[in-house]
Amino acid sequence: MTRKLILTDVDNTIFDFGDTFQQWLADRNLHGSGRLNDIYHITEFLDCNSHEMDELLVEFYRSDTFENLPPVRGSVEALQSLHERGYDFVAITACHDLEGLEEARRDNLERVFGFAWPVVHITGLAGHKTPYLEAYEPTIWVEDSLKQALQGVEAGHRTFLLDYPYNQSDHRSFERVTDWQYIKEWIEACDDNNIPHC
Repeated sequence: MTRKLILTDVDNTIFDFGDTFQQWLADRNLHGSGRLNDIYHITEFLDCNSHEMDELLVEFYRSDTFENLPPVRGSVEALQSLHERGYDFVAITACHDLEGLEEARRDNLERVFGFAWPVVHITGLAGHKTPYLEAYEPTIWVEDSLKQALQGVEAGHRTFLLDYPYNQSDHRSFERVTDWQYIKEWIEACDDNNIPHC
């Protein structure tokens, strides 16, 4: 059987980056304004400059906490179910490209979800995902960033945007969803009725 691909972002899409990073900061007596998962921008959350943010992120990316990020609610069950139905997952993640980070990220993915990830693309912190998205035939793309969701639409992918306070917009070119359960059920319904995804 030919396996199909699902492309997915990682942080705040399948791993709970925001709350975990906020707790890591609090453990170092660094407290922001509000909840990071509502604000998204670390510089705004901490009222710091981009250089200070980069230094904190590098320290975080080298920590055991980053290597053991927990999943977002419902992602494990949904991804495992889809994997059993014949789907493989490709990660396209905008995190730091420090040496060893790709291996750490892949190890974390495989421990949490229990299956191999054939490809993990790391774009760098300010990396543009379009070249990676365009390298794949139209398929499913799952994101939490509005900007990067639109990049997926432009690359021809059926795009799902996980709903967060920081990514609100009037765009209708993608489907806004609350969790992976909806995506799983949508894919299953398409497959069961022989309806193309894209």
